[in-house]
Amino acid sequence: MNATKAQLKTQFERARRLGWIPFFEEAVRKTTKGYFDVSDLLAIGSRETNLDPKWLKKAGDGGHGFGLLQIDIGSFPEFTRGSGWQDARAGILFGAEVLMQKWNDYVSGIGKRRTVKGKSYTGKTAENAQTAQHIAISGYNCGRWSQYCYALARDIDSFSTGKDYGADVMARAAVFRQLLKSSLSTERIEPRGSNLLDESAQTSVEAADEVQTDSAINSGDVQQGESDKAINSAPQTTGEDAPSENTDTTTKTESVMQKVKTVGDTISTYTERASSVKNSFSPISNASWFITLTVKIGGWILLVKAFVADNLLEVVVGFGLIVLAVWYFNQSKNRAVKKEVAGQVPITAIK
Repeated sequence: MNATKAQLKTQFERARRLGWIPFFEEAVRKTTKGYFDVSDLLAIGSRETNLDPKWLKKAGDGGHGFGLLQIDIGSFPEFTRGSGWQDARAGILFGAEVLMQKWNDYVSGIGKRRTVKGKSYTGKTAENAQTAQHIAISGYNCGRWSQYCYALARDIDSFSTGKDYGADVMARAAVFRQLLKSSLSTERIEPRGSNLLDESAQTSVEAADEVQTDSAINSGDVQQGESDKAINSAPQTTGEDAPSENTDTTTKTESVMQKVKTVGDTISTYTERASSVKNSFSPISNASWFITLTVKIGGWILLVKAFVADNLLEVVVGFGLIVLAVWYFNQSKNRAVKKEVAGQVPITAIK
């Protein structure tokens, strides 16, 4: 990542102070909802201009980029020709539209033969939604070259500025996601009392998010801040003159509750792992699974029978059934993955 967590925090605080966060939220609601979130858009602005308002007064990239999200004059002359790019809201909303154009262009080209600067390629289905996001984000900077590189099994960012545009933006987005969460938590703080959130539960959520952030960026780039440290559990209040029997009962109750919580956490952990394993497979229909297994098992039975009877024709047929089953399974998998990438909400649960 080309920026430290401290630098990104400074950029975030400046954007919030200047009242830009609602503009990013509006862009998500109107354009990128379900595909890219506020953090993704903030990260693009961070990479392009460091979210510095000076770029609302002058063009960047040698006169080719305009506004907070550096709209390219060659690709969008109608926007850059006027003064609209000098308005933060207008630039953010238009940048979100450009990003979705890159997403839609990628999805519509899956399985199709295309060319970029004279080089041809066939659009390839992304292995997961996060990879599809990476292709679109990198495309915001280098156009269809990101699709070309992925189709040829090369680094998606090979043709992007610094050869790291998409990966860098996604790493910044992980940090902004944490900063947004901390900001929302700060704004919702209430006096201690019955409405106070359970501190131990809040600590677990923050710890999980911190692990996710550390995974999204290169280790060493992000330093743990004091505000991100786990919150100690709230102390238990007891009366000074309470009988020892009540104290023992309370202690036992707390012990039982702690064990119950431990069991619950363990179940939750294994449930998440099971869900992760399930999600690693393509969403192939039960009918496709049944047809594949039936044909493949039939082929094996016929093959064994043919070898025993020394029947060459049955050997060929049995082998053919097995090959057919494998081919059908791969076709079903590719169709399911393509459908998922084209219509499914991208996950930023990672987010």
